[in-house]
Amino acid sequence: MTTVSVSSFIYQPWYALVSGSLGIARNVQASTAPGTDGISGTDNRSVGTSVTGGGVLQMFPASRFPFVATLDRSDSTTAGGEVQSGNVSTRLGLRQSYRPVEGTYNLSGGFDHSTVVSIPQGGDTVNAFSGTYSSSREGEGLNVDGRVSQSEQQTGNSSQLINLSARRNFIIGDTVRLDANSYYNDNTLNYGSDSGPNSVHGRFLQLGATGTWRPQDEDGEDLPLSVNGTLMMFDSQTQLGSTTVQSRSLMGNASTYYTYSPHLTFTGGGGFVQQSTSGTSVLITTMNGGASYTGSPLTFGKFSYFWGGGANLNYQGGGANGANHAQSGSFNHSLSRGLPLWEGHNLFLTAAQTASLNQDQRRGSTQNLSHSAGGTWSMQLGERASGNVNLNLTDSVSQGATESHSRFLNLSLMGNAQASHQSALSANLGFMWSTTEQGPGRQSESSGAEVMDKAPVVTKNFNTTGSATYRHNRAFGISGLRYGLTFTASGSKQEQARLLGDTSARPDNSTRSLENRFDYRIGLLTLRTTGTINNSGGRKNALLFFQAIRQFGGY
Repeated sequence: MTTVSVSSFIYQPWYALVSGSLGIARNVQASTAPGTDGISGTDNRSVGTSVTGGGVLQMFPASRFPFVATLDRSDSTTAGGEVQSGNVSTRLGLRQSYRPVEGTYNLSGGFDHSTVVSIPQGGDTVNAFSGTYSSSREGEGLNVDGRVSQSEQQTGNSSQLINLSARRNFIIGDTVRLDANSYYNDNTLNYGSDSGPNSVHGRFLQLGATGTWRPQDEDGEDLPLSVNGTLMMFDSQTQLGSTTVQSRSLMGNASTYYTYSPHLTFTGGGGFVQQSTSGTSVLITTMNGGASYTGSPLTFGKFSYFWGGGANLNYQGGGANGANHAQSGSFNHSLSRGLPLWEGHNLFLTAAQTASLNQDQRRGSTQNLSHSAGGTWSMQLGERASGNVNLNLTDSVSQGATESHSRFLNLSLMGNAQASHQSALSANLGFMWSTTEQGPGRQSESSGAEVMDKAPVVTKNFNTTGSATYRHNRAFGISGLRYGLTFTASGSKQEQARLLGDTSARPDNSTRSLENRFDYRIGLLTLRTTGTINNSGGRKNALLFFQAIRQFGGY
């Protein structure tokens, strides 16, 4: 690959800046795809040539009214066997910005044009106009964005997209903050087919507002209370031929959070959703309340003990299924200890348990019990090397309306070493294993009988990842020559996909990559060589990349 880049200015740098580039690349790629027997394979070879170029003009770049024009063009062709493909793309961009002397707002507008001619698909053209306005004053802010685009393709497809958005925020005093937003989309898509053109037209409008109130006492200190509210409206209309579907919804909710003490907090809230579609209307109301308590940490010798719990109540009214109420409660505690082993080596251990109970009027009762344990071993091996090992285990069991059993194991190893003042190496390795057995779910009918609503499913996953990197800033004792070696590998095994009948799923998918890189700089000349060998899913690829960069002038 050869790339030439130039940059300069016209008259003075404050007046106009110009830059351009021209690149030529030739790519030869050979790969071997495994056969159906896993042994024999098919060799594939493709040759591609790419020519790219572009330029940028910036007028008054440091002023309050900068103008930027960009032009990019690329021409690429790839041939493999009897198949030839490629594309020629051209893109033009214009953008004008303005900011007044006071700096209270910013205004910008732009035009983008893109043409792509592909072999053998044909060509398409996209034109887009965009604009942005933003202002900021004390306690207030406003942002408005708009974009209109048109696209045409040789296949007969076309589109017209209109997107508008606005956001406004207010701060009233020191206790109230209000945010409002609106979005409007008007999109038309036209598809050409043998039976004639088809058109899809859609409009979408969203209006919303959120507010937060944090009261203060007579001394101006924040009270341990916060109130939040949201109100949203959605309206959409979709037209396909002579069929029109219209939907409208209105939703609102309010919530409060009260800190009674550093240990005890209360929450509460309510909301509603009204959905109207094709002449039908549904109203759903919700209410909830809860409390949580976090106990003071306890110390037993060199052990630290943490505990806490909480309870929640939920109610839902209306909807197609009628009213429903649910209650839940949980308790958790953990025990941890740090163990200094010897100089530079420390071990931290922790164990935790969580128990919860959920009672739902429709689904019934579910009990969950989970245990977890973990450890971290950190080590400092002299002044130039360090590392750590992390191990985490989790086991969770649910019974009742929802039955499941999940187990999780994660092991990671990381290390860094400074081989010399010019070289360093690092490595990491990770293993993750998980299995989840989802039992049959049960749902209570209105008669009180229980019915199965899920079939048992077992999912098992095993993933490994690892990498090793070596860097030398003065390879072979040559000044300016840098060398890097990177090896990465990953593998995964998923039994669930094949269990569900996916014949194309690979039971074992692994990826390995080895990269060698040399960088050499002498004066204004930079040389770079990269060689990569990759094996992914049985497909082998080799890449050799060479780049030379020469700078001219002092600008």
